[in-house]
Amino acid sequence: IILLEKPDSSETVQLTTWKKGDLQIRTIGNKAYLFRCIDENYQDKTNTGKRKALFLCESVIPADIIDNENTSEIETMYFGNTNNYKYSTINQWLKANSTDSLFSLSKINIGVDSTYSGSTKLYEFSQLEANELTKTEREKTQVMYGNMFVLSVEEAFQYKDYLWKFDRSEEENPETQERQFCSGYWLRTPETGTEDKIYSVNLLNGNIEPVSCKATTDNDYSRIGIRPAFVMPQNE
Repeated sequence: IILLEKPDSSETVQLTTWKKGDLQIRTIGNKAYLFRCIDENYQDKTNTGKRKALFLCESVIPADIIDNENTSEIETMYFGNTNNYKYSTINQWLKANSTDSLFSLSKINIGVDSTYSGSTKLYEFSQLEANELTKTEREKTQVMYGNMFVLSVEEAFQYKDYLWKFDRSEEENPETQERQFCSGYWLRTPETGTEDKIYSVNLLNGNIEPVSCKATTDNDYSRIGIRPAFVMPQNE
């Protein structure tokens, strides 16, 4: 296990070949989070260039991360006004709060080219299957690049063994993340035919399902958090 801590500004990050299970500490919004390597041969949707390592956060950032203790009302962060990840609130928040230039993150193509309909079965957790959802290809390819991002539905299926594992556990332990403003975490793939539904991983019910990307009459506070990921170049 390689645990890469935040270096001093005068230090240079050593080039490394990352392996599954390697750990890194990242600072997001003035708080340190642990990330685990879940793929040592990751490629974005263009499938070009050198191989890279994908790291996924070992915890879920709760929706009340934006709550200001000096205000009387509770403040929570929703996905955004629409289900377009490119212009979403969480994408803008990750950009603004993960500016740690001391690490060499890879900028990758995270454009969303497909939508889905349906939900996976309840309480399946990592036993879920991709054919439980119906995939629709978009007419136009979305071009979007980013350093810190959330998983797509396709990536969620690809890395389903990690969706409900946290805190370096080899067993599924979603109960470690469940709290008032954290019953799931956002994905970046929309529901087919909608502008206000986006997919998420449900921690409580063990499934992938579409939820409202913004507040509704019966949903005053967001209970969906953020589980960020990033990619590092491999030193061949």
